[in-house]
Amino acid sequence: MNPKLDDPQGRAGLAGRAGLAGRAGLAGRAGLVAGTPNPKLTQKLTRIPDTCGVYLMKNEKGEVVYVGKAISLIKRVRSYWQKKGGRAGLAGRAGLAGHTAKEAALISVVTDVEYIVTDSEMEALILECNLIKRYRPRYNVLLKDDKAYPLLKITLAEDFPRVIITRRMKDDGSRYFGPYTEASVLRGVLNSVRQIFPLRTCKQRISSNKQTRPCLNFHINRCLAPCAELISRQNYREIVDQLCLFLAGRGEEVMAHLKALMEEASRALEFEKAAQIRDRMRGVESILANQKMVLDRPIDEDILGLAQRDNLACIVIFFIRQGRLIGREHFILQGSEEVEEIISAFIKQHYLKAPVVPPQILLPGRVVEEEDLLSEWLRQKRGSKVKLKVPKRGEGLKLLQLAVKNASLLLAQEGEAAAPETTGQELKYLLGLKSAPLRIEGFDISNLGDKAAVGSLVVFENGRPKKEDYRRFKIKSAAAPDDYACMKEVVSRRYRRLLEEKKALPDLIVVDGGRGQLSSVWDTLLRLGLGDIPIIALAKQEEEIFTLHRSSPIVLARDSHTLHLLQHIRDEAHRFALNYHRHLRRKG
Repeated sequence: MNPKLDDPQGRAGLAGRAGLAGRAGLAGRAGLVAGTPNPKLTQKLTRIPDTCGVYLMKNEKGEVVYVGKAISLIKRVRSYWQKKGGRAGLAGRAGLAGHTAKEAALISVVTDVEYIVTDSEMEALILECNLIKRYRPRYNVLLKDDKAYPLLKITLAEDFPRVIITRRMKDDGSRYFGPYTEASVLRGVLNSVRQIFPLRTCKQRISSNKQTRPCLNFHINRCLAPCAELISRQNYREIVDQLCLFLAGRGEEVMAHLKALMEEASRALEFEKAAQIRDRMRGVESILANQKMVLDRPIDEDILGLAQRDNLACIVIFFIRQGRLIGREHFILQGSEEVEEIISAFIKQHYLKAPVVPPQILLPGRVVEEEDLLSEWLRQKRGSKVKLKVPKRGEGLKLLQLAVKNASLLLAQEGEAAAPETTGQELKYLLGLKSAPLRIEGFDISNLGDKAAVGSLVVFENGRPKKEDYRRFKIKSAAAPDDYACMKEVVSRRYRRLLEEKKALPDLIVVDGGRGQLSSVWDTLLRLGLGDIPIIALAKQEEEIFTLHRSSPIVLARDSHTLHLLQHIRDEAHRFALNYHRHLRRKG
């Protein structure tokens, strides 16, 4: 692939080839809505080539808000500002005539478009996946809270491979299994695996020249002690191969192999070895008994069940290996109500990093526009044909319906956490904000009138805690019993630093307390020139919300999702401050 970034120079000739006016104006031509793009963008659109590639739409801050691919860049990008359905003009506040609400909202914030040319549609697909993962654009369908999901890694490149948990896939000769959405589930899997296949997990370098004493893991049957040369490399590798087969869902093959090894050891009168293999067989048999046989054929496939609510979706994957259901994972997506768009986006984002692609994937709906392209991309990842299929009858349809039922239940369980968009819109309405607050920062002070006074900062994005951005403060200059002075110091230190480092500011600040705390924060922000950041204070007793521009507090219903979110932010800030305060007291 030889991608070329947008070059403003030398592309004027493309206007004629694309069927545009020689002058840098789109309005009035080919059904484009007059006055919609700004003049700079209008001129830039005339220079987009009629070729395959990826386009990046940006807002006035230069942030990438949407990434898309196209066989013809100019036709696809122009279509955003083109009238649809034969109707002219704008469709009121909703946006352009014939456009969906999402398209209208996207167009309203786009001020610049860049593109990258690719040699093929397949390259464009791969590049689109990587750019979405990198920028996480607001208007693309995204895996909610998409992080590096944990994987089980077997370090096959080592002489004596280890079994470890990791969140990064590397092309280092290792084999990966997963991903798992819950680290606790993966730790349970690892614990079960080590009881049956006691491979090492330590980082110790094993050398034949240096024999060491086996560690405790050997004595509790959790390691075969290759470091003490108690097992040969060949025998160790046999167990590694058995584990790989087992994790890949080939439990029956593992059982047959272990049975043959046990019989061989018995014939050789190696009864202790035969007993060890027998115990391993019992462990495999126990797990296989808990894996439901769902198909009468030994096939491998993934089954995707989909449930939706507004612009939120849940996809459940059933992993079928050799006809057995060996696992289930679920993922939350947000950003669209179109079934085809959701399924397509999920396939790209999930299988981009999935270590295993099965030969067949059952879908809840067709992806007509990209079906052939996705099938070819998955074929390249797997190394053999991958079939995308929507079942109409039989066992496949029953399993798909079961996956959909699971997805519906899990989406319902998301509860208040599954409605960040609704909560954000309610906050926007209640507080009179220009837009829904996506990033909220909460503050609290903890002290007992002593010198160990501390402050805390917690950060929530899209209704979820972002713990890597949490910060704690040891009060330096303010008198400990004075909560107002402590709050001023913490807020001042926080936002002075953000200004110095030129980092993004929050959309809303929440403080624990009443009007006194609210005034303290407001005064501090004014001194820093940040008086335009919205602030609220949440009082504990009556759960009243105090704002700067209302004489009376706002009182929400006790079952309100918005109130629950604000309580969560306040309580999390209080917990974080209290833990730090206790730590300092114990240390003192």
